[in-house]
Amino acid sequence: MIKQLCDKIYEIFISQTKDCEHELMKKIHELGAYFYTNTIDVSMIESLIDLEQKIVTVKGSHKKYLEEQILQSLVRESHVISINKEECDQELVNKSDIDEIVLILVEFAKSLFEYNIPRDSFNNQRKAFGLEILKHLSDGYEIPEAFELCLMALKSKKKQLIFAAIDFYEHYVCADDIELSQEVIEILDKIITQTKDRSVAVSALNFQVEAGLISEFEALSRIDEWKEKNDVW
Repeated sequence: MIKQLCDKIYEIFISQTKDCEHELMKKIHELGAYFYTNTIDVSMIESLIDLEQKIVTVKGSHKKYLEEQILQSLVRESHVISINKEECDQELVNKSDIDEIVLILVEFAKSLFEYNIPRDSFNNQRKAFGLEILKHLSDGYEIPEAFELCLMALKSKKKQLIFAAIDFYEHYVCADDIELSQEVIEILDKIITQTKDRSVAVSALNFQVEAGLISEFEALSRIDEWKEKNDVW
């Protein structure tokens, strides 16, 4: 069922006809509903990943929306898997498939950082979804690559990726009460110093407060310094 639905969505997507737009939207919504109402297993995850990998390098109407729906579904399933790892609810996840699904999702999330598509406006958002998948899976599994990708995201100077990396670290530090490495702290300080985007500076400072690295008073003082430097009073 799921493979046939994904194949049909791809067929409609590459047809590039306006007459098919309504049918495409209908099928995309069916896909989302399917993942809400069926037990997660390997075939479901593989079919969804295969659909994403087929459309990622193809141009077409509503491509961004389609990718968002696919990746949001994979994020949602990653979360379901993470909260069901120890005591799996058989109605939500096929317990015998969990470890294999996790491996598949980790490799998929890593692959999102390897695309090099010219004029790809969805590139950073796609990577951010990858970090969100890894964030949930890291609740129950050790995934060293996730932290390597987070460092890459923090160093990227891309707003979406910085936010995604900070979200990952916030979840990681708060969930496990673990101290950040000196390297991450130095990168955060560099971001605050160099960014021209107030929301990025505030996000990095708020995270340092939540992690216990600085006080709220120091964060307010540093954002004032940032305002003076960037003349945004």
